[in-house]
Amino acid sequence: MIKLDETIRSWKAQAHLLNPLRDKTCGPIGVDLGGRCLKIMQMRRDAQDHLRVVADIEKLPPTIRDDWRSHLDELAAIIRKLLKSNGFVGSEAVACMPNDLLEYRNMRLDPAADELRDIEVQTQMADLLNTSPEDLAVQYFDAGIVWENEQKRREIIAMAAPLAAVNDYMTLLNRSGLVSVAIDATPSALARSVHSTPDDNAQLLLDVGYRSTTVLIIRNNEIRFVKRFDTGVIALDHVVARELKTSIDQVEATRENQRHRNGAGDNPADAQAPHAINDALSKAVASQAQGLAKEIAKCIQYYNVSFREGKPQTGFILGGGAQEQALVEQLSRKTGVQLQLIETLAEVDWTQTFRTMGGRLIGRADWVRSTRALAAKAPPSLWATSAGLATYFESDLDQGENP
Repeated sequence: MIKLDETIRSWKAQAHLLNPLRDKTCGPIGVDLGGRCLKIMQMRRDAQDHLRVVADIEKLPPTIRDDWRSHLDELAAIIRKLLKSNGFVGSEAVACMPNDLLEYRNMRLDPAADELRDIEVQTQMADLLNTSPEDLAVQYFDAGIVWENEQKRREIIAMAAPLAAVNDYMTLLNRSGLVSVAIDATPSALARSVHSTPDDNAQLLLDVGYRSTTVLIIRNNEIRFVKRFDTGVIALDHVVARELKTSIDQVEATRENQRHRNGAGDNPADAQAPHAINDALSKAVASQAQGLAKEIAKCIQYYNVSFREGKPQTGFILGGGAQEQALVEQLSRKTGVQLQLIETLAEVDWTQTFRTMGGRLIGRADWVRSTRALAAKAPPSLWATSAGLATYFESDLDQGENP
């Protein structure tokens, strides 16, 4: 499981520690509010003592996508509908702070002044974002010791969100009938959900979302590097819409219908796509992949120079962008990292869930079948963040380092 810094605790909405296992039948409800869809997931034990996944996804109306904070009641109603219609149990939730609201910054601090770390990170983030420290909710990952001019420094990955936005998110969860026992972030949720490499090699996680792309490098189940770019799937759709002189909604609908015709969870065969969409998309992918690959290469170089642990050779591509096979292939080729898809939810790392909930691990074939129904709702790569939230347990905090 990912080792989180102890300071992640201060984003908890309640004073009590997360304890979703009072009757050992269910875990927390993971809430992932993305740029295009809302996803929720929960782990439950059935009558045969087997662990099952309960989850659902809802495509958000354009008005909510553009400004969810102005439509809290409408969005809360959607969450309540999903919770009621899918058999979710309890009200304790672990929610992911919407990634587009977070600002990420890397900092290097004096390792000898760790007792002042919290204040230093808060102050630096406020200065970098040109705002008051009192107006920010700040968290950070302690990435470890790096080398700078042959001297050791502590690498900090700081995250900040407007405090008003955090409060709005808490209000949303409350109006949905949920008790937000913890607020997580996309990097830790992803790192928690995806299987790590069995050796000491670094691994790249590339989350190509609707509005942005997050680059994550982990090693030994620890977060080493995070960076977000304001380039996502919608950028591809904008290029296609501009090329074909049509609307974004029309491009989205055409591609979504094509995916359904080819089978939920499968990558659409390019040859079967409408020619106009296919040609325009190929051009868009080529353009976006070139720029994105350059940025990823810079991230890998920064990590390699800082930590001197070797470059990641393998990784996973997640999010909506993982459904564009051409994008996956071009990024793999241009970055030199062998990127792979999460083909089924059985590949998600449920190890801690089984151990904590005490459920009996069913055979792999049965487990694959039990998660296959989710792939009918959305491709497995879209569920990674939700899975990381649903497997967030008290032991995650216990493994963190004290600040």
